[in-house]
Formats: sequence, C-alpha cells, structure tokens
Amino acid sequence: MKTKNILLSCLCLSLAPTVWAEDFSISETDDQLLAKNNVYSGSRIKVKEENGEVLNANLSEGVISLGNDKYMRVDYDQVRIEEDKKFKLHGNWLTEYKVEHFKNEGTSTSSRPVHEWVFADGRVNFGDSGFNLGYILKKVSFENDLRDGSGDVNDFRMNEMELRPAYAKSIGKHWFMLEATYLGKTGYEKMGSGNDSYLIGGDGYGIRPYYSYQFNDDFGINTDLKWLTEDKSADGADAGKFVFYEALFNVRYNILDNLTAGVEFFHKDGDNYDNDGVKGSNLTETEIRPWVSWRLDQHNLFFKLEPQKKTITEADGRVSYESEAMKYIVNYSYPITPYVYFVAEYFYRTETDKKVDGSAYTGPDGETNFGKVGLNFVF
Repeated sequence: MKTKNILLSCLCLSLAPTVWAEDFSISETDDQLLAKNNVYSGSRIKVKEENGEVLNANLSEGVISLGNDKYMRVDYDQVRIEEDKKFKLHGNWLTEYKVEHFKNEGTSTSSRPVHEWVFADGRVNFGDSGFNLGYILKKVSFENDLRDGSGDVNDFRMNEMELRPAYAKSIGKHWFMLEATYLGKTGYEKMGSGNDSYLIGGDGYGIRPYYSYQFNDDFGINTDLKWLTEDKSADGADAGKFVFYEALFNVRYNILDNLTAGVEFFHKDGDNYDNDGVKGSNLTETEIRPWVSWRLDQHNLFFKLEPQKKTITEADGRVSYESEAMKYIVNYSYPITPYVYFVAEYFYRTETDKKVDGSAYTGPDGETNFGKVGLNFVF
C-alpha cells in the first residue's frame, strides 16, 4: 500500500452513499466537512493527481482519514492503479435524437425540418498512453417544402461517419491534444415531383489542435483550431470542394463553487471550389459568445448567447450576402447513475438585417428552432 497526502480541494467520490462531493473548504472543521460532503472515514474516493488526471477509484484500495492539518491521507494500491491506467479502455458513448427546423433560411421562404439520429458520438481513450479515438455515426434526413405552388419537395437522406484519432498530453498546467479527422458521407436526394433519385455523398479530412492552460483553480483558457476540406462528388450532388478553418479562444472563470462564466471568441473562414478547382464564394463568420455554467445539486445547466455576423463574398470581390443573427442556447444534463447521464439542449436563432448584393432584403427574417435529447454513457 502507498500513502499519499492530498489537498482537501481534490474531487472526491463517496461510495457510501455514491455521490459526487463538492470541493472542500479548508476553513471548516472535520465534522462539518464530513456532514457537508457525505464523505466518511473509510470511504473510497477519486484522487486527482497534480497533473489533473483522476485515478480510477474502482480499482484502488483508497482509505480516507481527515486531520487538523488541512490534509487528508489516502492509502491505495499504486501498482493496481498504474496497471489499470496502462491498459484499460475508458471514455464515453452518446446516443441522441435531434431536430432542427429552418424557416426562411437565407433568401428562401422554404421550411426545412432536419432530423438527426445520432447512433454513436464519443471518444475512447487507450489507457494512459495518451492515444484516443473520437467517433460519430449518424443519419440525417429532411423534406424541403419549396412553397412555389407546385407542391414539389426535396427529399434528402444521408448517412455520416466521422473518425478522429488523436494524441493528448499534459505537462504541468498545460494540456495539448492533436486530432486528425476523416469524414465520410453517403446518401441520396429526390428533387421535385419526379421519381428520379440522385446519389449524393463525399468525404473530407482535416486536422484539429487543442490547447488548455489552467492559471489557478478558478481561471483558465483553452483554444480550439480546426481545418477541414470536404469533397462533394456524386450524381446530382452539390459537387465541388469546401475548405474552411475555425478558430475559437475561450476564457473561463469560477465565480462560485457551482457557478462558472466565460466568453468565446470565434471566427470561421471557408472557400467553395468547383469540380475544376476554380475558387467560388468565400464565407466568413465572426462571433463573441458569452456563457455561464451553473450546477445545482446534480443538475447542470449551461446558457450561451451567440451574436453572429455572416458575409458571403464572390470570387470577383462582390459581397453577395450579409446578415446578422442571434442564437440563444440552453443545455441541461443530469446523472441518472454515476455512469449514465441524461442530456438535453434547445436553441433558438433569428437572422435579421439581411443584405443581398448590397441591397436590404425585404423578405421575412430567418428562424431556426433546435432541440435534442439523449443519453451519455461513461465507461
């Protein structure tokens, strides 16, 4: 057995009863700590190392004792933990249903509810090697009401798969991850009132580096960069290639133990190319997104505002489309068990102040309603 002193601010998991304990306050007495956090002498706990990695409490023989020196002593079987960390797979598997309803999108007056069945969305970590694999498998479908008096609709069906092998490493307060992306799509589209269906699809590839730095227990930053090229080539498809990059910088601060606030700075730049490689339009989006995360007992709520500005510029330099939008996001999660989480999200987006070829667009504002429900399995 190995003995280790852990600061009282570590994250603890009491198995009697099984609940997540809030961070300790060192100004409280031992009795108050025990009563407040449901942690008892002899409880098994989750221990967080100095690099921020949480050891596996299920395989440790952790025994906790609290003293008056603001430290607690944890005895555990170091050999068993290191062997588990080395070989055991761990990660998450999310399955969910989404519906996103577009109305008056761009300069169109169509109504388009898009349905997504996400069969798998998650990540598998290969022990403590740093190597991991992200994955997505989903089905997307919609019928687009053209509203031109003909009764014609566009019937769209698509299966999508995404694989994201990555390597992560933490050094002190720094955390890095480099991720590669492969995206594959296949499906069909039926256009108009005829019976002909067209094969659609394509694939894509890209790279995505992440970085995070925790200045102290309350203040941290992270960045998320993404570059992706997507080829679209199939019978009747929107053929060609779309190349874009996204850059996100996020600042976060813990205001209270259960309240965190932050702001994201986001920029997207993308170019369309035809089948001959000739550059077409360029799309740019810029956003500053304030957000707040609030935990109430085991209920986790997340709120975010996304004021968006979009510009489409043609190859000849002409600005063909401009708009501003506001997006309101509410996200909720609840642990049904320590390993199964219920997740839900809703957002509403309205697009206004549209300009087409430099002139104000007099049509209706665009509206988007989005909702999802699902279960996230942690293993």
